Amino acid sequence: MYKIGRVTNRTYKDIYTIVKEIGDVWQKLDDIDRAALLEALAGKKQSNTLAAVLNNAERLEEIYQTAEESSGSAMREQEKYTESIQYSIDQLTAYGEDFWTTFINTKDVKNVINFLNIIIEKATKFVDIFGALPSTLGIAGSLFFGKSGLDLISYDSKNGFGGLFSRPKAGVQASNF
Repeated sequence: MYKIGRVTNRTYKDIYTIVKEIGDVWQKLDDIDRAALLEALAGKKQSNTLAAVLNNAERLEEIYQTAEESSGSAMREQEKYTESIQYSIDQLTAYGEDFWTTFINTKDVKNVINFLNIIIEKATKFVDIFGALPSTLGIAGSLFFGKSGLDLISYDSKNGFGGLFSRPKAGVQASNF
């Protein structure tokens, strides 16, 4: 049994060659030798599988050739795919997913999301305590009239309306905004 797989003292035969050579002499063995060989090579649970292969040893080469040709066919199909537009799109999609997964996992993005959660939580508690009207008026007041707000709309008697909705001053081009 030790000599079955050896070619020389330093090299071994591949599994296909070993199974094929056993298959060539399989029909010449008696039942006791077959059972002992099956148990030694495949164990009790897999001996039926190996027996099926060895009983059809003449088909082994045909199956092996089909597998070899299929391997080349799969390689050619893969080469065609890598040259296609779909491959480029799939690769871009994979890189994009990797980028966003890495980006979203950064600490800064998590901190921004946590900050927004805190703001929304505090606003919800404020509305629960005081109601929606004071909250709405407070936000509207800071947006439209507050010095520290967005200054969307402001008015003074000298310059008129200001803020976001004001007209450009003379000599100022719109492209400067």
